[in-house]
Amino acid sequence: MSGLVMFVTQLANSSNPGMIYCNSCPSHDMFFISALTTCLFIFLHTTWGVLAFDSLWRKSYWQVPYVLLSHFGASYSTTLIPSTLSGGCWYSLLTLVLVLSLNLGLCFGTVVVRQKKLE
Repeated sequence: MSGLVMFVTQLANSSNPGMIYCNSCPSHDMFFISALTTCLFIFLHTTWGVLAFDSLWRKSYWQVPYVLLSHFGASYSTTLIPSTLSGGCWYSLLTLVLVLSLNLGLCFGTVVVRQKKLE
């Protein structure tokens, strides 16, 4: 659902004829960049949910500020997409992939710790 909410403005713009190109990456259209960003944010929201709920469940609150700050950082990185910075869309996507990689590592560590406690 969050992916639909994020992508609905791009879908509304697609009803008109022509292509909308990204300012920071003029060789790619905005629909492609928005689809990649939406996909990454769906995965990011899943990992942030796992980290936040695990932190609150275990009463280990150090992950909550990390979730908030990484969410703000990932959201802020998307401002590079419509900017005039050359290659800004790729910098934004690279930032999102790096945050997702870190989140996946933390989620994997959370699952391993939880599994060892069950044994």
